[in-house]
Amino acid sequence: MYHVFSLRKYLEDNPKDVLMTQKVTLNEKKTNLGLNGTYGLYGSDEWWNNINNNIFPKKTIEGRILRKYITGQDENIFNTIDILLGNGVVFSEGIYFNNKKDIKLYDEGVNIKILYIYDDRKAKDENGMHLKSKIVYDIYINL
Repeated sequence: MYHVFSLRKYLEDNPKDVLMTQKVTLNEKKTNLGLNGTYGLYGSDEWWNNINNNIFPKKTIEGRILRKYITGQDENIFNTIDILLGNGVVFSEGIYFNNKKDIKLYDEGVNIKILYIYDDRKAKDENGMHLKSKIVYDIYINL
């Protein structure tokens, strides 16, 4: 399978995204916005170590791309796919890639594997538990 998206590569290429997330996390006045920092400050060495040491909750899905389509206001670029999972459930996900040319790999009928990590948000549910932010970590497409 071809590694079409890596969060690590994305964050290395987009350090401003890391800084913006860290800024919101560290802003104590933003009690419902941003990550909580449970596993370390987003993008920090501690954060990456906790991912690598399987401290983060993770989930992997695998399936076949049923269709690709446009959501939102950008009318020129496919940005969403529907994936048929092995249990028959259809799951929608955004299209992520590290190399712009790889967008063409998201084609109907192609097998895909996505790894997610779950980080605690500052916001809490009615039971006082932190809501989770589902973060796309890796995407692989079968060529």
